Amino acid sequence: MGTNGKDYPPEQAPDSNLLEHFLYFPEKSHAETAGERLRAKGWTVKIARAASSTDWLVLATEYWPNEEKFEQTRQELESLAEELGGRYDGWGGPG
Repeated sequence: MGTNGKDYPPEQAPDSNLLEHFLYFPEKSHAETAGERLRAKGWTVKIARAASSTDWLVLATEYWPNEEKFEQTRQELESLAEELGGRYDGWGGPG
C-alpha cells in the first residue's frame, strides 16, 4: 500500500473506485478556500453553484481509500466545512 493510504496508484484505479464528497458553503469565497486546501492535498475539486439552493458546492473527488483512512478523511472534511462556515453533506459514487 502506498503512503497515500490507497491500495493502488490513482492512474491504475478503475473509475468505479472514485468517491465523491459534497461540501456546501453559503459564500463562494469560503468554497474557493476549501477547494484550494483540498487541491493542495491532491484532491480533484470542482466548485459550482448548488443545484437546489443558493449555496456553493465543493465536489471533492478521490479514489476509494482503505477503511481506516475513510473515517479519518470524512472527519477532516467535516472539520474543514465547519471551520469555513459550511457543511459536509456526505459522499457517494460518481454520476
